[in-house]
Amino acid sequence: MKQNNENDELKRQYHPAFCAAMKLEFREDRNHLVFEKEYNLNTKPNEIDLLIINADTNFKVSNQLGAIFRKHNLFEYKSPDTMLDVKTYHRTMGYAYLYVAYGKDVFDMSELTVSFLRAGYPKTLMKWFSDSGFEIVDFADGIYHIRKANHIDMQVIVANRIGKGYSWINKLTGNLEMEDILQMQREIKKFSDEEDLIDAESVLDFSLSLNYKKQWVKELIGMGVFKDYLNEERAKMREEFDNMQKEMQKEMQKELQKELQKERDDMQQEIQEERDNMQQTIQDKDKQLRTEREENTKLRKEIEELKRQMKEQMNKIAML
Repeated sequence: MKQNNENDELKRQYHPAFCAAMKLEFREDRNHLVFEKEYNLNTKPNEIDLLIINADTNFKVSNQLGAIFRKHNLFEYKSPDTMLDVKTYHRTMGYAYLYVAYGKDVFDMSELTVSFLRAGYPKTLMKWFSDSGFEIVDFADGIYHIRKANHIDMQVIVANRIGKGYSWINKLTGNLEMEDILQMQREIKKFSDEEDLIDAESVLDFSLSLNYKKQWVKELIGMGVFKDYLNEERAKMREEFDNMQKEMQKEMQKELQKELQKERDDMQQEIQEERDNMQQTIQDKDKQLRTEREENTKLRKEIEELKRQMKEQMNKIAML
């Protein structure tokens, strides 16, 4: 029971750093991939170490670690102190079939791949693959594709054999040298994304903890080189973000002022047009009133003239 507890504790220590390292290795293709660490199949302990989903099956990842990728890609990670053996293979295949059985979507098994990753070369497992009729393809340095008819495509990744182009998954070991750590630092300098920095800090901290007994690590940690550097990078990113926000606020303020000025100008123009229309209406009504007054005056004169003529006629009649 004690041994199981120690293994569980070791797994809890290694796996967050492993998942962070894999995300960093696939950072160029990250927008196309979904990472699900310690994916629960149903109830514990049925748990996949890492699940990477490629939603766009037409997209091919640029990293050789993902050359075999289909839509659903399961990773089984073993720390340097744990075995990657035939039992691990059978257990992982069981996880793969449980993943299909418990999955929300129904899909063909050809859309599934399984990857095993360990620091050292698993001689016993690789011999068993060969004896069991599997084809072993030496695809790239430290990357072995395992194939067999009517079987899920697999690969075995040996971290201490992969090429120099990888800076993270081969650092989860207690056998690092100062140059390995410095390489990680050089890679960190290239990052401009907060998520990348968080993952890098996770891998770097764990790698340093695995090598903490070495004198040069103690000296570097004592000097605060790595923490300070990461904090400086984050501070730079925050400053850039704050400046960006300020610029955006300025631009928004300018746009708002332009819109308000335009609204004021439009309102003034509308008011002026209404005033002009009202003035014209007043002028038209006044003209109409003057015309009516002139017509009334003329009419009164005509009436007076008729009255005068009628009076003259009445006088003439009275004289007869």
